[in-house]
Amino acid sequence: MPNYNERTGIPYGVLSGNNVPELLDDICRNGDNLSYAAFKAEIEASLRGAVISALGNYTHRAEKVAEGIDYSALMEGLFDSCLAEDWQGEEEEFEYGYETEDGPVKLLLGWLGGAPLIWVCDSPYVAECAQCSPCVPGAGDLDTPRDGGRIAHCLPPDDMPEGWGGVARRVTTQDTGD
Repeated sequence: MPNYNERTGIPYGVLSGNNVPELLDDICRNGDNLSYAAFKAEIEASLRGAVISALGNYTHRAEKVAEGIDYSALMEGLFDSCLAEDWQGEEEEFEYGYETEDGPVKLLLGWLGGAPLIWVCDSPYVAECAQCSPCVPGAGDLDTPRDGGRIAHCLPPDDMPEGWGGVARRVTTQDTGD
């Protein structure tokens, strides 16, 4: 089943980022930008390949020579000079987490049709809600609370949208099957 926490066996909960604007802002300001990290990794891999290709004309040890280059320093120089300004990220994905007195909350920010979606990947809280559409198979739609619905990870009660209407409760062994 996709979109579930492997540790707990509980589906991710998904809610519109527009319904929790302060959290959305925190994620964008303080989260780890996975899209930007992938962009940087792709450039580093391309540079490594280009060095091997260029040196291959002059030495049979091109790969060994390429291994000795400090790509982190090279990347830092490139990004300090101009490359960071040319980054054109759209619908960037972020990873974000925070601690509560009951345990950690781990979130992902992604996009669906231009709308920001927050995946609650791990949390000490769950809620009953509708199942998401086929666009996010297996996950729980936290924007649609439903008694007797799918159990899914959710934000702590104080972090759920104002007027939400659902009930966030602590995870129990009955939820995880332990």
